[in-house]
Amino acid sequence: MNKSLIKRHIIFWAIALAGIGLDQLAKYLVQTHIELNSVIKIWWIFGISHIHNTGAAWGIFKNSTTLLAIFSTVAAIAIAIFFLVFSHKIKFMRPTAFTIAFSLIFSGTVGNLIDRAFVGYVTDFIQVGSFPNFNIADSCIVCGSILLAILLIFFSKEESSDQEEND
Repeated sequence: MNKSLIKRHIIFWAIALAGIGLDQLAKYLVQTHIELNSVIKIWWIFGISHIHNTGAAWGIFKNSTTLLAIFSTVAAIAIAIFFLVFSHKIKFMRPTAFTIAFSLIFSGTVGNLIDRAFVGYVTDFIQVGSFPNFNIADSCIVCGSILLAILLIFFSKEESSDQEEND
């Protein structure tokens, strides 16, 4: 295994473990210090709440914990396999930003999977205006997905252009 590949693996797992750990710590603190269904207003439109979500984003698929846990398990395994086994072979996916994107998506998926598997629901606690409550795992998935989309839009075109010039 070459040094750049080892570096990518270290970055992936460090970010993934930090994201999972921060998510689980925040959820634990909310569960132990904030009463269920209550809100503590922090500033203007921002608050901390304690909500149980048995569905997915924005409460869709309510009471589908088992199905969502299975989907999350498959997604986490697929993300890890794709990133760790295949992404280094795709030239445009080698920059560190791709590693960060994949690790954020992975950590968010696993963070919410832990909740679904062990307690049967996901604890959401970040409240911003009238937007549905969310948590750190959700934020990791969204930020990683946005970063990945931006990278795919800009970097994949560069490789396509390189291949066309070589033909």
